[in-house]
Amino acid sequence: RASSRMTPLSTCRKFISTFLTPTVLVSEYVIGRPLDKLENLDQQTRNEIGTNLLRLTLKELFEFRFMQSDPNWSNFLYNEEDKNDSLD
Repeated sequence: RASSRMTPLSTCRKFISTFLTPTVLVSEYVIGRPLDKLENLDQQTRNEIGTNLLRLTLKELFEFRFMQSDPNWSNFLYNEEDKNDSLD
């Protein structure tokens, strides 16, 4: 997982190399709700998620020097049990 290089609450799905081909990318299943479906969470939790996304964006731009090409809110999942954002 890339979580140690990203932000404390962000993870990236693991790829399953056994099934990878030049045209197919297979990753693990991650449980969570899309960020655009979290409007009912308390303000503090939404602030933490927003802060985490801002940190990730800055790391993508200035540390990794590349950025996800489709930053749709539904590409990010939030797992309420472990309070973790996952990149889809």
